Amino acid sequence: MPLSPHPSIASIFLTAVALAPILVGTGCRNAMRAPDLDAVRAVDLVKHHEERRVGASAEGLQQPVRTARSPTGDRKAYAELLHTGVESQVFGIFVSDLSGQNRVKIAEAVNCFGLAWSPDGTKIAFSEGTRVYVADSDGRTRQLIHAGPGGPYPGASFNLQWMHDGRTLSFVQVENAHVRHLWNASRISVTLGASARHSETRK
Repeated sequence: MPLSPHPSIASIFLTAVALAPILVGTGCRNAMRAPDLDAVRAVDLVKHHEERRVGASAEGLQQPVRTARSPTGDRKAYAELLHTGVESQVFGIFVSDLSGQNRVKIAEAVNCFGLAWSPDGTKIAFSEGTRVYVADSDGRTRQLIHAGPGGPYPGASFNLQWMHDGRTLSFVQVENAHVRHLWNASRISVTLGASARHSETRK
């Protein structure tokens, strides 16, 4: 009996079933792939998610990190004290090469308790009291990503740490940096993404 030149309905169905996991899996991966944040200016960052864990250690508040070397090792970011008030210290946040040359001022911050480079070296997170900002390392834009209680005074956000994915920033926050027993310290994690405006600009 000669074979039919047309595939049977059963064979078409079996082929579709076999290919479905591959097609669906590829589609899911493409749909879930978010844009790299190294191409996103700080001004176009938005907060997608925030988590808070109470009972964090307040170690590090007394000696805040105000100088950090870039991931590539050829630049540094640092907070330089500009002037002091009754209950505040105003810092300039700068980026320069390791010798201090080619200096760029990216921000001023009242009561800066820490800063940290993003893993790709394109952004710097820094605190102003309980507020946390992310700025481009070239100083072009910056964005407030967390507004804690009290603003610059009397609280503090410190121990800033970027996760390896470059999307999540965590830090410890206290509502009063002058309380001797810091029982109210919380570890906060903020997950960032690109704004709709950035997506529209890239089209």
